[in-house]
Amino acid sequence: MSGGNLIFPKGKQNMLNGKIDLDKATAADIIYPICVAMVNTTYEYSAGYEFYHTSVSASQVGDGGTATGTLSSKTIALGVFDAGSVTFSSVASGETVQGIVVFQSGNAGVADYLIAQFDTGSEGAIDITTNGGDVTVNWNGSGLFSL
Repeated sequence: MSGGNLIFPKGKQNMLNGKIDLDKATAADIIYPICVAMVNTTYEYSAGYEFYHTSVSASQVGDGGTATGTLSSKTIALGVFDAGSVTFSSVASGETVQGIVVFQSGNAGVADYLIAQFDTGSEGAIDITTNGGDVTVNWNGSGLFSL
């Protein structure tokens, strides 16, 4: 994975033009939840990426209920977007996680817009080999990102 911790350029555009609404897309909002997915070594960043399912999902780690998580306890304050930790339960053994991708999930013909990606954490590059247990993503204390 390459590219760094960043907001996708088209994600910025889609937040500014109202296609992505971080504040209104809640876990209870079945149509547009803000989700996260772990990605493996086959994922490569492109500034032109806009949609999760056409650009990223083939590199997703996990399957079924472990493939994506929904952000909860989201807040927006002074231009900073934050959310609670996300736990991926019982992720199959032997996969390599090298990044996290945040996106607005789309249902009923609504696009699944990419928002941000993270490939480094507090201890350097993300490089986790799964062992059948849970994987928990704890966001930075200063939030996921700021605009």
